[in-house]
Amino acid sequence: MSAHTSGPWKATVGACYDQVEVENGPLICFAAIREESKANACLIAAAPDLLEACKRLLVCMSLANWENDDAAICARAAIARATPPDGARNG
Repeated sequence: MSAHTSGPWKATVGACYDQVEVENGPLICFAAIREESKANACLIAAAPDLLEACKRLLVCMSLANWENDDAAICARAAIARATPPDGARNG
């Protein structure tokens, strides 16, 4: 399984489009400017941090024996959506 592009990622608002890129690295994505494109770019840029936060939350929830709490269930679902299945290829 391939890992995502390591961060930190940053959102940049441009004159013609908004983009998300790795600091001092490659472009992750860009979008034509629309009302919600800045918010989308910020959310995409935060994705690696949000994935790590969900993983850490699950560790804490497990130590507290709260694996079936709503927060743990939501975190597992978010991790599953953000992680390609075994054997999946990027691109």
